Amino acid sequence: MPILPAVILLLFCLGMAVWTAVAASGGRRDRERLRQARSNLVPQPAGERFREQMLDGLPEPVCRYFRHAIAEGTEIYDGAILAIDGEMLIRPGQPWFPFTSTELIRHGHGLLWEARMRMGAVGFNGYDMYRAGEGRMCWRMHGLYPMASAEGDAISESAAGRMAAEMIWLPGMLLPQHGVQWVADNVNEIRCQLSVDKYDFELRFMLDGKGRVLRLRMQRLRNQDDGSSEVLEFGMDSSADFTANGFTVPGECSVAWQPDDVLARFEFWRGRLRSMSQTDS
Repeated sequence: MPILPAVILLLFCLGMAVWTAVAASGGRRDRERLRQARSNLVPQPAGERFREQMLDGLPEPVCRYFRHAIAEGTEIYDGAILAIDGEMLIRPGQPWFPFTSTELIRHGHGLLWEARMRMGAVGFNGYDMYRAGEGRMCWRMHGLYPMASAEGDAISESAAGRMAAEMIWLPGMLLPQHGVQWVADNVNEIRCQLSVDKYDFELRFMLDGKGRVLRLRMQRLRNQDDGSSEVLEFGMDSSADFTANGFTVPGECSVAWQPDDVLARFEFWRGRLRSMSQTDS
C-alpha cells in the first residue's frame, strides 16, 4: 500500500479508537447517572387510600375528574412505572420514527424516560431526565456513540414543565391533600396550580361528561435548535384511557407545541401506554 493512504488509514483508525474510548467513558458516566435515577425514582406508598371525603369542598367538575381517575379505596403511591410505545417527529417535514420506552416518574423526585428509536437501519438509545432540580437529555447511536446531549438552566426549566404535565399519570398526587389548588371555570374545564421545585405551573384540563381528560394545556419553555428559548403553549390530546390498579389515566395521546394554532402547531410525539404499575416487581 502506498505510504500516504496507509498513513491516512492509520490516522482514521486512531481517531476512531479515541472516539470510541471517549464515547465509552461518557457511556459509563451515563450508566451511573441512570443507575442512581432508577434507584431514587422507584414509587413509594403515600400511606393513604382514596376516599370520597378527600374531595370535600372541591368544585363538582374537579370531583368528577377524580372519581373517574381513581377508584374508591385505591392505595395511593407517589409515582408510577410506565411502558410506552409510539412515534416521534424530530423536525417538521421529516418522517415519524417509532420508539419503545419505559418511564419512572415520582412526585417530588423527578422523572426518567428511557427510549429506543430506529431511523431506518440505525438504532438510537436515549433518555430525558429531571432529577434534583436539574434536567438532562442524551441520545447515543447503538447505545454508545453520542449524537446529542443537553443540560443547563433552560433544559432544566423545560424538563420541569414536562414533569408537571406528566403528573396527569399520577392523579393521586394531584389531590388537594398534596398541596395542589383546584378551580373550575365551567362544567368541563378545570385548572390546578402546582409547583415542581422552584417552578410554578398551571395545568388546564378539558373533561367530558364522565370526567375523562380530553386535553391538557399549559405554558412550557421550549428550547430551539439555535440555542434560544421561549415560553409557548404546550398540550396533550387524549383519545383513549388506560386503567390499571385502580387508576384511570390518558392512555393514547398526542403531544404538540402551540396545539390550538392551526399555522404554528407542531405535533412531535404520539404515545400509547402499554403498562402502568406502582412497584417494580
